[in-house]
Amino acid sequence: MSVDGFIVHEDDSVGHLFDWYGSGEAEVRWPGMGMVSHVAPPSAAYLQDTIKGGKTVALAGPSVIQQALDLDLVDEIAVELAPVLLGKGIRFFGELAHAPVLLDDPQVTESTRVSHLRFRVRHQGAGAQSGGSSRQRWAYFPAVPVDHSAEPDAP
Repeated sequence: MSVDGFIVHEDDSVGHLFDWYGSGEAEVRWPGMGMVSHVAPPSAAYLQDTIKGGKTVALAGPSVIQQALDLDLVDEIAVELAPVLLGKGIRFFGELAHAPVLLDDPQVTESTRVSHLRFRVRHQGAGAQSGGSSRQRWAYFPAVPVDHSAEPDAP
């Protein structure tokens, strides 16, 4: 995401937002994608931690993440903050029905051409989940490409 909160230009191009994918010597292979990135060591460690198993479901796209936030389904938000101002485009966090959404202080991983930020969502109200919940964990990880080729077609 750009420093001014945009995830794409108005024409859906990403500009310099993902320059960090080629900004280092550490190789990261994306599972199931056939994609290889060469990132700085701090980004490699962060991505390896993100990629490894668990109950994480990656959400992408402003509409999907906003709906999940509105339904109190998101436990963690991860933002890859690129040092660029796009000026115009599509904002990632916009029209939330239940704003404000309170977040804990970020876990920060500084790297070359990106700062990786992770925020735990503070659940509120009667539907709030405890930190030890066994439910599926939903998070936004824009740095992790999702391979949909193995998914069955919808009926």
